[in-house]
Amino acid sequence: TTAWRTVSSRSRSGQQRIRLPRPLVDAISGAVGEFGQILMLYPVETIKVRCQTDRLSAVQVVAHMTRQAVQPGGAGLVLGQLYSGVRATAAFSIVVGA
Repeated sequence: TTAWRTVSSRSRSGQQRIRLPRPLVDAISGAVGEFGQILMLYPVETIKVRCQTDRLSAVQVVAHMTRQAVQPGGAGLVLGQLYSGVRATAAFSIVVGA
């Protein structure tokens, strides 16, 4: 079908550009969107789960993480806690989003 045909053309500056097939562009866009969503919302989800499991408010969880973050080497520890398990989630979500 014509949707999968790759067409080359020249831009105004004379450089050759390659037009990608529309389904491929859609898949890439979906995967990038899923990746961005995970980077932004995964820490919020982690805090929500900690609230539920520890029976604490979000303010208490964030205050505890803030106290940890100001300790020497604590920022890396807190980031590790916030993004713990993100690799598997991202891999699955990117495939689904594509």
